[in-house]
Amino acid sequence: MTTLILIGFAIFISLLCLFVWYCQHSRSLKSEAPDELSGRKKEKRLVQLEKEHAKTLELQIKEEEKLWEEKESAKLAKAEQREKELQEKIATIEEERLNQQVLQREIEKHAETVETPDEVDSFLERLRKGVVKTRTQLLDNLAAAVLGRKEINEDLLDDLEEVLIGSDIGPQTTHRILDAITEKVEREELSSPPVLLSKIKLEIQKIMSKTYAVPGTAERKPLILLFVGVNGVGKTTTIGKIAAQYRLQGKKVLMGAGDTFRAAAIEQLVEWSRRADCDIIQKGKPRK
Repeated sequence: MTTLILIGFAIFISLLCLFVWYCQHSRSLKSEAPDELSGRKKEKRLVQLEKEHAKTLELQIKEEEKLWEEKESAKLAKAEQREKELQEKIATIEEERLNQQVLQREIEKHAETVETPDEVDSFLERLRKGVVKTRTQLLDNLAAAVLGRKEINEDLLDDLEEVLIGSDIGPQTTHRILDAITEKVEREELSSPPVLLSKIKLEIQKIMSKTYAVPGTAERKPLILLFVGVNGVGKTTTIGKIAAQYRLQGKKVLMGAGDTFRAAAIEQLVEWSRRADCDIIQKGKPRK
């Protein structure tokens, strides 16, 4: 009997131990399940945060790209505006150049109508044509500068200076003419732009009609004059005029053709020597 009681007690103790172990194991399983569940939630939350961060970055990148595109568009529009303004300036300059060419052709056409129909291919005729052409261009350019002006001011005088110098009048002569005009304006003797053109003509006539003494003879004989200058300043013409005055004084003159580069330079000097009735050396052969 006692044995059975002990055996039953042992079985009870074993069952009790199993029950306690089961309860503890169930508790541990229950405690581990929330931890595992919270870990999954954290992982899911991290994934969601990463997605939101990536989306925010994408939005920021898009905003920066949009701002950059707006800046580039503004730069491009500004560059296009500058190019448009430059093209307009170029078109204006081209139009003015074409107008000047048309005006030049009209002036040349007008100069040709002044010339005689029976053209003589001679130096004198070419010289006369050149003088007529220069005179016509000068007067037409002066008239164009004065046209439409209501008063004589600094702008008008600057335009006149440009016309005179552009017509090969020379800086010194140009300043003499403008100084005389300015003096008349300051003394209120001249105030009307249309009358200004006639005053300029009178000043040019005064300068052209003035006689200048030729260089005198030196103590050492012979007197040698060397003429040096750029093309178109009037070296050959001046030589011819001085030679003619020397001949009128009864002096002997010998010209030397040193310009072997410019076309017809020697022929032009030969013609002047013929008119002045003096000798010339050209290509080693003196002309009597």
